[in-house]
Amino acid sequence: MNTTKIIVRDFILPARIGIYPDEQQKTQNICVNVTLNLGDFRVAHDKIESTVSYADIIDEIRKQSGIHYNLVETLAEYIASFALTDSRVIDATVQVEKIEIYPDARVGCCITRSRS
Repeated sequence: MNTTKIIVRDFILPARIGIYPDEQQKTQNICVNVTLNLGDFRVAHDKIESTVSYADIIDEIRKQSGIHYNLVETLAEYIASFALTDSRVIDATVQVEKIEIYPDARVGCCITRSRS
């Protein structure tokens, strides 16, 4: 089976996220991983227009990190929905983790959403 996946791995950035008062007053670092399944997709030519741009995904994650989200799940849903606006994406797996809230653990969620 032929499969093409676009990935963004271990993207760490400050974000406004959380339900607790101290989380709502400051940013905290999160880690985002995204895998976009394009199925049996092949690039037609060696130009960015012929594929899904991971730069577009990273830019959108950066934009969203400045907006306050109560839940990592909500941010993950937004990122998956954004990725699925490209018709070449069959499904999107998005993992968002808070990496500073506990000294000995990362916490968050991982979702997979498919084109309906």
